[in-house]
Amino acid sequence: MYSRLSGRYAVLKQAGKRVIRIEPGPDDLAAFGGNLMDTRRRQRVFETAMKTLPLTIEKALKSA
Repeated sequence: MYSRLSGRYAVLKQAGKRVIRIEPGPDDLAAFGGNLMDTRRRQRVFETAMKTLPLTIEKALKSA
């Protein structure tokens, strides 16, 4: 999945498109835990993302 996403990212950038990648940070990954399919963590993951996403987007926009 990651390599497919990287390939599509590169194609869009080469075409002159502005592309911003939003990926989970350390806090998000910790909320996911070792099993990304564990539905018991869904609420925790959501709450963590609601806290981390605004800063992640702000940083991505500044560096784009």
